[in-house]
Amino acid sequence: MSKLNVIRGLLLILCCLAGAATVNAQNCNNPKPNWADSYSVNGKCYCDSTYDHGIGGVLVDTPAGPKTVKQVCNAIGPGPGKGGNPIYNDVQCGNGPPNNAGDEDPDCCPGRVDQGASGCQTIGPKWDLSVFGSSSSSSSSSGGPEGECNNNSDCNVIYNGNLQSGWSVLKCNTTTNVCRCENNGGTKARCADVVDPGSSSSSSSSSSSSSSSSSSGGPEGECNTNGDCNAIYSDNLQPGWSVLKCNPTSQVCRCQNNGGTKARCTDVTGSGSSSSSSSSSSSNSSSSSSSGGPEGECNNKSDCNNIYNGNIQSGWSVLKCNTTTNVCRCQNNGGTKARCADVTN
Repeated sequence: MSKLNVIRGLLLILCCLAGAATVNAQNCNNPKPNWADSYSVNGKCYCDSTYDHGIGGVLVDTPAGPKTVKQVCNAIGPGPGKGGNPIYNDVQCGNGPPNNAGDEDPDCCPGRVDQGASGCQTIGPKWDLSVFGSSSSSSSSSGGPEGECNNNSDCNVIYNGNLQSGWSVLKCNTTTNVCRCENNGGTKARCADVVDPGSSSSSSSSSSSSSSSSSSGGPEGECNTNGDCNAIYSDNLQPGWSVLKCNPTSQVCRCQNNGGTKARCTDVTGSGSSSSSSSSSSSNSSSSSSSGGPEGECNNKSDCNNIYNGNIQSGWSVLKCNTTTNVCRCQNNGGTKARCADVTN
């Protein structure tokens, strides 16, 4: 190839890059109302999207674990309709995640597209994820209760001075409002799972560290890949169960049985297996034992009433069966919600 052809090629590449930058700048400065993928009404955000540019399959964190954008939107529902309400470029009223087209990026135009360029950085409310069973507040030491924090300071107040050696407060997860901690090796876990057994925060949760390989109810940090889960559990599960995947958010191995029920692998180990150790009481995810709200324990509220009526602490009552995780949810007289298995007598 001659030097002249090389120069021509480089010039062509530069022209393409400049053109792409110009198009993106035009998109950022000239949004169109028909770009809208969401709208807000009465402080709530609703999706109104065709899920173009790959956004429908993007995973986001929810109190019930990672879900795709489309799953979240379907769970929240369509709402009353856009009408004359504020409309936004991305699927969560300007709060992301952006699609792969570039115009929804935080530094471009994620926000309102009904106000021209001046509305691009106007952000609305986030999705209401309570549909996935998040609890507004819980003061029990139930292994990382949802609603225990609103900011990092709350976590410092609760856990500083009460953690196992080598652990420190990392942050408050603002999706589930659960305090997260980290050890010197970089392993992350719910702070309530790594409290010092002798501290005031430990109460009944003499629970394990996420860096442990023991059967602690699905310890966070036990896996990085599906291969890790196969190595731990393939030969140690109850009949009918098999390894499904490593949850990339919590690094917990997930299993599934022949009927399609999903559970933490450590909850469905065989009673004689090397992975079950002291967890003979955690057994199947459809069990009614107080194993921290086992997934698969219910299909409807009647199931929860049968399991827990007469067996929960004073002031608590059955609220519902969370149909996403199939876990029974309870509520006390003050409106605090928790997994029923965490408030049994």
